[in-house]
Amino acid sequence: MGVFHVSVRIRALDRTAAIDVDMIVDTGATRTLLPGKLVDELRLQPDQRRPFRLANGEPVDRDMGWVWLECHGRSTYTLAILGEQADAPLLGAITLEELGFEVDPVHRALRLAPEYMMAATEGGAGTPEEG
Repeated sequence: MGVFHVSVRIRALDRTAAIDVDMIVDTGATRTLLPGKLVDELRLQPDQRRPFRLANGEPVDRDMGWVWLECHGRSTYTLAILGEQADAPLLGAITLEELGFEVDPVHRALRLAPEYMMAATEGGAGTPEEG
């Protein structure tokens, strides 16, 4: 597919300070990754710690914290990896889904993803028939 970047505005939960970041779109990364410098500038606080596996298979543990993220006119809260100083800013698959985007691999761009909702009503209308 190739690598491409998008401009993203990131804010701490209080949404006071904002930083615009050029992020790598990485659908192979489950979570969004914020470099340590950005974490420090926004004074992001860890909420939890989770195990991850790097692309080379190496296991690592990383802190995670909630941030407000804006991209192409859409916004969401997302639980991001609070990375180390040398980490690159990555926009991961879960955040892309939370924003309602999918990747257009031909044009190396984000596009709106179709969103589905299962409708069910009382009395069985809208649910699969029992056989």
